[in-house]
Amino acid sequence: MKYYKKYLWLQMHSPDEKLRQEAKTKFRESAKEYGPYFEKIKSQLPEQFLEVFNDMKWFHDFSISSICVNNIAKSTTVKLTIEDDENRFVLKLSDVATISMDIPNKNYWMPSGMKWGYTEFELFEDKWSINILCDINCELEFRFKSISCERFVSK
Repeated sequence: MKYYKKYLWLQMHSPDEKLRQEAKTKFRESAKEYGPYFEKIKSQLPEQFLEVFNDMKWFHDFSISSICVNNIAKSTTVKLTIEDDENRFVLKLSDVATISMDIPNKNYWMPSGMKWGYTEFELFEDKWSINILCDINCELEFRFKSISCERFVSK
């Protein structure tokens, strides 16, 4: 991730108070740098997705309950099922070009499973990239053509 650095999030959970405070300051500074970039590109995301993304506070603290990769000859689709106490969504990434999942271990996962932390979108000509920092030390990255969001009935 370019802005929300995994090493800073790890340091924010350090037993060393000084290191925690320094990391928190740097993390906030990086977040402030991402804001203007996202403002420039967000209007190119599908309106329906962006509305849900904003309403759900960027899916922060949603559980990622499944990641399904459907790879056929012409294209690859990834579906992420995410949920909180009241909502369940399936995010569909279409025409996926790259998938990167760095999940070193479950030591930092919440008891309920992997949690969505921070999100970065980037736009590269006709492809999007979404980077998701999860549970302090896990990162997911997908480069894709389009994104949609389907809401399921509340739990």
